[in-house]
Formats: sequence, structure tokens, C-alpha cells
Amino acid sequence: MTTTRKLTLAAAFVAALAVAGCGSTKNCQDATPPVGTLNTSASCTAQAGAPVTVSFHVCPLCDQGSPTCIVHAQDAAAGQITLEPVSQVCDPNSSCPIIVPASCQIPTLSCQFTAPATTSPVHVTIVTPTGNETFSLAISGSGTQPVSCAL
Repeated sequence: MTTTRKLTLAAAFVAALAVAGCGSTKNCQDATPPVGTLNTSASCTAQAGAPVTVSFHVCPLCDQGSPTCIVHAQDAAAGQITLEPVSQVCDPNSSCPIIVPASCQIPTLSCQFTAPATTSPVHVTIVTPTGNETFSLAISGSGTQPVSCAL
């Protein structure tokens, strides 16, 4: 087989892999990006049934995409909501520089959910790579007045 023919076959193989989905987001995985320092003692009160936005800083590594927030509210009636920041990693890179979350310059990530219809405080847990952080969301009355909690 000639060198030209080998190169042509190799190029066709690479093109076939690209068409088959290699390098696409199908091969990406979610990872929790580093999270900035959280002020979990911040006071936040919402009306039952009202929209709540919780904002905090995240610092994705060099191989992580833009962060999004997954809200786990299936236990909201029992007083527990979990906020999980995630970033897609498509090409893992072990040489990404270490991030210092306290000083990264990434804008805030906002997680939105509806305050549950409960009269007791709701424990809102934020998933971080180094351990989860929890703050208390007080619920007062009911209504539709949106509230923002900046951590």
C-alpha cells in the first residue's frame, strides 16, 4: 500500500470518527466546579410558593464549560433542597492550574426554585467538590414576591 493511500485511509478514518460523534458533547461528563467562599450565615427569607434565586460564585477549571445549576427539590416538603453546580468536561486536562475560589473572577451562578409550602426553615445545601455547605431559608406566610439570596 502506498504512503498516499495510507494517509487517505487514515484521514477517512478520522473523518468517520468525527461524524460518528467522537469529540461531540456525547462524550462529555458533568463535574462539580470549585465554589467560591460561601456566606452560609447569610439571612434569607422567602414566602411559601414564591420564586427564590440563590446566587454564589463558581470557578470552573480550564477544562470545564460554563456552569449551570441542577436543583434537587424532591425533598422540599420535608425541608431539604440541594443545589448542584455542574460544568461539562469534554476533554479532561490534568494540567489545569489550581483555582483559588476565594479570588477567582467568575460571575455568580444563580440557582432558581420555588419555596416550598412549609412553615419551618428549609435547609438549602450547595454541593461543592470539597464538601457540601448548607444554609437556612426561612419561610414566612405565602405569596409571590420573589427573593434573592446572595451567598
